[in-house]
Amino acid sequence: MIAHIHGPVTQCGSEWIVIDVSGVGYRVYVTQNVLQSVSPDNDLFLYTSLVVREDSMTLYGFLSFIELEMFLLLIRVSRVGPALAMRIIGLIPPEKIALAIITGDEKELVRVPGIGSKSAQRLILELGDIMKERFRACKAERKPSSHNDAILGLIALGFSEDISRNAVSQVFVSETGDTTAEILTQALHIIRKKGTEVK
Repeated sequence: MIAHIHGPVTQCGSEWIVIDVSGVGYRVYVTQNVLQSVSPDNDLFLYTSLVVREDSMTLYGFLSFIELEMFLLLIRVSRVGPALAMRIIGLIPPEKIALAIITGDEKELVRVPGIGSKSAQRLILELGDIMKERFRACKAERKPSSHNDAILGLIALGFSEDISRNAVSQVFVSETGDTTAEILTQALHIIRKKGTEVK
């Protein structure tokens, strides 16, 4: 399995880039966000997932480990293939995908072309169970629901309960009250700044 790839970009297509590694060019499918931010000769590091089909072997690349984790979760859902998963990740940050699934927010998910109401419900149903399994040991506290939802969102992304709680506790919550999405985004920034790996 190819866990990551690092090297100069030699070509850019409509959905993929080619990265040169010791003279061998690897075609890696990436999100539109990546395509818009790179050009030939850029040095790039990507976390990768190799998807093997009966008639193909396709490499998908991600700028962060969290994006890779979300990709692997999404493709477990029935009728969600790698291409649709890449489209979702390219339009909605992983933390907001997790939040939408946890809170049952269909409107956020149907923003993605190819995701209708039924598909959104299927994502929430199938991934909701998986994410709840990740944080089933997480006990509710006497704090605003947005605080607890943010913790659950981080745990659903693969961070430990301790790391998630510590990060959220460092986020300043104003008197008017920040939204769950804002708290989650700020907490994720704190974790990334510390260089904490998913555990």
